[in-house]
Amino acid sequence: MVHRAEERYLFVLLGIVLLVGVIGFLTIDRSGSETPAGNVIDEACRSCPAFGVPVCAVRGAAAFDYPNACLAACDDARVILDGPCRSIPRAGE
Repeated sequence: MVHRAEERYLFVLLGIVLLVGVIGFLTIDRSGSETPAGNVIDEACRSCPAFGVPVCAVRGAAAFDYPNACLAACDDARVILDGPCRSIPRAGE
């Protein structure tokens, strides 16, 4: 049987865990401030719509899916295909 002191301790511990979880949830950055390549979007590119016609674009040697061509251009990526990168034809297909 749980004693009153142990019960109080469990409730305090549960309260602390809940509080830490809520604070962690509230401090998550939901601004969408990074591009698919992991680069930070500067203020000039914040006018790009969050959605649109998805594109596949290359930056360096890697291809990334972008929500639209505006965000790809802001990331200095070159659009190579309208649509997601998984639709790029492979050799022999």
